[in-house]
Amino acid sequence: MDIERDTEAARAQYGRQAAQYTASASHAAGPDLARLLELLALSGEETVLDVATGTGHTALAISAYARSVIGVDPTPEMLAEAEKLASSRGITNVRFVLGQAERLPFDDASFDVVTVRRAPHHFQSIPQALGEMHRVLKAGGKLGLIDQLTAREPSGVELLERFEKWRDPSHVRALNVPEWREALAEAGFAVLHVEVDEERRTLRSYFDIAGTAQPDRDGIVAMLHAADQSALQSFGYSSEPGPEGSFLKERVIILASRT
Repeated sequence: MDIERDTEAARAQYGRQAAQYTASASHAAGPDLARLLELLALSGEETVLDVATGTGHTALAISAYARSVIGVDPTPEMLAEAEKLASSRGITNVRFVLGQAERLPFDDASFDVVTVRRAPHHFQSIPQALGEMHRVLKAGGKLGLIDQLTAREPSGVELLERFEKWRDPSHVRALNVPEWREALAEAGFAVLHVEVDEERRTLRSYFDIAGTAQPDRDGIVAMLHAADQSALQSFGYSSEPGPEGSFLKERVIILASRT
């Protein structure tokens, strides 16, 4: 696997859509972010790394509760947006660094806490990225992870994954909860807490944030309208509101520790 080459799809996608993510209310202040902060229970003395920080929403939110935060991301345009947000808010204990989740540019045992929010389904290798997060955490350090889940039932997994990849070519694969538990254990983490957050998303807003072209939008909607009902039900698809419809976006929220 050529991680650098394969990450180019994500760089192209997020470079083009960086401003959309800066303006996204869901990314800036979704309930999953508030829950992450609650679970981390930071004391104000921690050094924190936010992996795949994007336009910095998670890193900036954490900065109010930590000594210092570094946000790392492979897309320069996203980091430029993050820098502007930090400057506009007068936040001085956050800095942003170019780098990939699978090859974090930091020394071993550098951080008290590592976070990653809404990003691992874009990683070329989740096991490699988790290994890197484990490496840069201090012994006993915390990992706070949030990511979208694949469909609840096997009948919908192939359909939902095809939908996600068609909408956003940088999507690689979403896991389910048992797969996350297994991947974390194999990387050397002890899982402390798992919960699932739900958000009903309209396809229109979901297409908009990814910049999905109209022919692709039409193709996805046609695919969903022709799909088996049991597959659609496994991720809560509804034809309302028209004409595109909506679906149930499920995310796992995990707190783990480095063993």
